[in-house]
Amino acid sequence: MTDLLTLPVEIRLTILENLLVSKCISEETGNPEVWPYSKDNTLATREEPNPLQPQILRTCKKLYSEGVALLYSKNRFCIHSPNAADDDEGYDGLDQTLGFLRGIGTVNTSLIRWLTIGGGAGMLKTKQLQECFQLANKLTDLTVVALGPRCKAPYSYMLQYYLNIEAAARASSTLLTEVSSAIPNGFVPEGFSVIHLKFHRQGARLGDELEVKLDESIAHFREQVREQEKEWKKQGWNLPIMFESTNGLVAFV
Repeated sequence: MTDLLTLPVEIRLTILENLLVSKCISEETGNPEVWPYSKDNTLATREEPNPLQPQILRTCKKLYSEGVALLYSKNRFCIHSPNAADDDEGYDGLDQTLGFLRGIGTVNTSLIRWLTIGGGAGMLKTKQLQECFQLANKLTDLTVVALGPRCKAPYSYMLQYYLNIEAAARASSTLLTEVSSAIPNGFVPEGFSVIHLKFHRQGARLGDELEVKLDESIAHFREQVREQEKEWKKQGWNLPIMFESTNGLVAFV
């Protein structure tokens, strides 16, 4: 350890970066990816079980002060299931994200620049989404991925999700005021009904990303829910589709 501390600072920082910055680069974002994975709480990637060595930061105050910003500001933290099998186990990326952010503390959380969170039905929690926006208030972008129910027209689920995430973003007064996506309108309604939204600071949208307007998507889903309700009535199902509004009350669409 003494030998490491006697090295020129430039060399020492290079060594720390090799230990603390992921070699797994996302094809989508171009960022080094780190997965604080739920099963063993280690810093892992898809390809390597334990590529990072954050324990180096515990050896002394000097290495901690030099390395902690490398760990948190140069990696994209991806907190959702790395494979489909884990999604089937009820993985809740939102609660896991909050546990991670609370655990590392406000100072370290403020160093994070890129965060991706995801999950299934557990993503429908306005208060938790709001807290996530508030905790990670220094982010450059926050990417949210959700898997809806496996059905042909899960529009009521998607309407509820978009309403909740819009309410969470507004209530948190986040600086991530622009929304974009790699897919048109931020959603794919077929199959698992994938939702992919990236919240970022003004002017930070990548050139190949598509702008998403939440109010237009919400209007689209409202219309789809009404059409779905009409079809149900034709079949004798005189049941209105309900959703839980952001104030916790059940309302009719």
